[in-house]
Amino acid sequence: MGRAGAPFTLVVVPTRELGQQVAKEFEALGRYRNVRVVAVYGGVGYRAQEDALRRGVHIVVGTPGRLLDLASRRTLNLSQIRILVLDEADRLLDLGFAPDIARIVALLKGPRQTALFSATLTNDVRAVARRYTKDPVSVTIKPEEPTVAAIDQAWVQVRESDKVAALHEILRRDDVVRTLVFRRTKHGADKLVKALERLGSPARALHGNVGQHERERVLEGFRSGRIPTLVATNLAARGIHVADIGHVVNFDFPEDAETFVHRTGRTGRAGRRGVAFTFVNETQRAAFEDLRRRAKVPFRQEHLGRRARAAVPAQRVSVPA
Repeated sequence: MGRAGAPFTLVVVPTRELGQQVAKEFEALGRYRNVRVVAVYGGVGYRAQEDALRRGVHIVVGTPGRLLDLASRRTLNLSQIRILVLDEADRLLDLGFAPDIARIVALLKGPRQTALFSATLTNDVRAVARRYTKDPVSVTIKPEEPTVAAIDQAWVQVRESDKVAALHEILRRDDVVRTLVFRRTKHGADKLVKALERLGSPARALHGNVGQHERERVLEGFRSGRIPTLVATNLAARGIHVADIGHVVNFDFPEDAETFVHRTGRTGRAGRRGVAFTFVNETQRAAFEDLRRRAKVPFRQEHLGRRARAAVPAQRVSVPA
């Protein structure tokens, strides 16, 4: 690899966690070719990122807002970009980054190769592909089948007011050492963490309002086992790359089969077995039967009821969404 200067490859990602992951992969692949990679994202100061850019770089991986900020500060030179990658394009659009992508592309000069990666090919994603590529070639990779044999899928019929008690019982089991719990909202994640800690179950929340330094500290604690339970929103969980998550709990019912597969697929990795619990309240039986049919995985029913309620002292603790 030649001397680093202005970057020739730009990878645009929706989240800082994904940016960090992609940058690490580039660093590993280019270790013996002296490839210089910089990840840029918000939530941290500019100085370290700008210093790295000034020293010269081959590849920049970044979130749209920080890329535009650095370009406006004239510390990111995009004039030599010859390869543009829009990673997780569907998420970029879901998060409202379409205008920022247009502004970034407008800053690029000269010929380039553009690659777009997306888990789903919606009409919006196809429109972006048509707008930013010429005579594109579409490559579809067959989705990896869920590792059904490695994941014990259990569903729990539980009243909304008993969910915290049910979760607390699961977390008290001797074989439960690292658990990822899913909630729909940031507020719900924070509320659940507080409820668990009142019951003596240490937990931390991970969502978009958690600052970068705190996020990294929480993830490191989860990997090391110091934090046994992580309560996360769907989007935040996309940045969690921990191979030995033993249990996943769908505290809030998954919106669709794809969300279910993404959530439960966090366990049962690297040759290890995992357990996934899906809580189903009194109004969700029909939705659960539809999910069971669409996900095409076998479920067993787990009965927590009486033991779960007995696990909560004094008064029942419920958590709003």
